[in-house]
Formats: sequence, structure tokens, C-alpha cells
Amino acid sequence: MFVELHAQSAFSFLEGADLPETLVTEAARLGMGALALVDRDGLYGAPRFHRAATAAGLTPIIGSEVTLEDGSRLPLLVEDRTGYRNLSRLLTRMKLAAPKGQAALALADIEPRLSHRRRERSAGAAGQGRALRRRPRATDHARSSVRPRWVLRRGPAPSRS
Repeated sequence: MFVELHAQSAFSFLEGADLPETLVTEAARLGMGALALVDRDGLYGAPRFHRAATAAGLTPIIGSEVTLEDGSRLPLLVEDRTGYRNLSRLLTRMKLAAPKGQAALALADIEPRLSHRRRERSAGAAGQGRALRRRPRATDHARSSVRPRWVLRRGPAPSRS
């Protein structure tokens, strides 16, 4: 099943043309099980997108496409509330550090918060790192095929007791 992980809404000025509700309606019509919204340098359409996707039975994946210092862009997807909080803080720091419309991040500002699945497993086994694992949920089997490769999260290493 195809899952769009880089959709932008009309809240990304001059980049996306449709409102989040329209994107969700079309994704549901096409039979997608999930959809990711990554507005540029913000979470502008996230509340409307989440509400519409949940109502339509889609798995909403929230994120943002952040602008880096060299002008390139990097989409960041969140996996849980901790990731959403960290992405919100990262975007806030980015916006406060520059004049309006000129915000950009250094890759080094992002790297400490990114964790790759393989790094999580090795960090958990060694008891080091900042990976945060959560308890399995009943709905995990439905999401397993649409989990992003990179997730934004922060927290203590899981305890092995």
C-alpha cells in the first residue's frame, strides 16, 4: 500500500494548494491507510489534519519540513507526543533565532534529537543513548507498514529490568 509521507497543505505558502481536509478526503478516496502532513517550517495544518484524518479512519502522521542553513529542506516526522513536543520546541527555537521568513537550522541542531531504529536497538541493549520506547499498543500492527524510518524523539534510555 502506498503512503504519502511528504504532503504539504495550503498552509505551506506557495507550496501546497489544498487544505488538510481536502488532502485527507482524497487519501481516503484512494484507499490509503495513512497520510503524513509536513508543512514547511511549522505545524500549521496539523490540528485540522489530525481531526480530519481521524474522522476519515486514516492514520495521521504529523511532521514538518524544516529549512537547513544551506537552503536544503529536511522532512521530520513525529511518532508520539514526545516527538511532537520536541519538534514544536525545535521549530520555536528556529523561529526565535532569526528574522521572520529567514529561519533555518543547522543539521547539528537536529542530530541529537534524531534516532534511527537500529541506533535505538543498540542503545537499548547497551543502556546508553536517548531512545524512548513505548509499550506496544493494540493498533501497532496496523501502523507497522507506515512507520517512518527516522523519528523524532527524546528521552532516557529504556531500562532493562
